[in-house]
Amino acid sequence: MARWLADRSLTVLNGPLAHGIPTWVGFRDDREMSSIIDMFLTNASLLSPRLDIASDLSLGSDHRLLTLSFSFAQSSASEPSSDVSDATLHIALSV
Repeated sequence: MARWLADRSLTVLNGPLAHGIPTWVGFRDDREMSSIIDMFLTNASLLSPRLDIASDLSLGSDHRLLTLSFSFAQSSASEPSSDVSDATLHIALSV
């Protein structure tokens, strides 16, 4: 997977933002199992990214709710491309 990501200039945000926190929890043979199977991928630099993985919500799924928040640079003809927008985009995923 690392090569596939590198070939496409993609970065997995889970590692630096929520290292080791499982996104899936289930039971098999009376044992709790977990995995980091749900991932945020990006090909852009994000400003002030934050990834929250909710472990205390029951969504009727064995996957946890993931919320990614970040700011982004916004450019236009009237503004220098280095200006940062005050807008923040919030993305929440659940399966």
